[in-house]
Amino acid sequence: MRLNLAKTLMSRADLMLLDEPTNHLDLDAILWLETWINAYMGLVIVISHDQAFLDATVGHILHVEQQKITLYTGNYQQFIRTRHERMAQQQQAFEKQEATRLTWMILFVVSVLKPVKPSKHRAVLSS
Repeated sequence: MRLNLAKTLMSRADLMLLDEPTNHLDLDAILWLETWINAYMGLVIVISHDQAFLDATVGHILHVEQQKITLYTGNYQQFIRTRHERMAQQQQAFEKQEATRLTWMILFVVSVLKPVKPSKHRAVLSS
């Protein structure tokens, strides 16, 4: 495994795709790899579950979820923070939309059960 990684790193390619590069590496080797990637002048695409490694080496994250790709700028911790903020905003928007929908449903039921004059409809809708 280490030999394949070493061959890849020394190939001088413009683009490298590294799938779980820290697997089977000791701490010294991981630290060396972090330094090497940070100094590398080409594009490196890393697939990894090693959060500390991602924090030390990445500047952008492509997150794939529900057949959608989202680009995040920053390291792994910034990605986590930004993603949680985005999810909270989406939840708030959803809750607001649901509250609006519920209000309209109640207004509809009230209008069916108790007919009101057209002028009163306008007053209810404008408030």
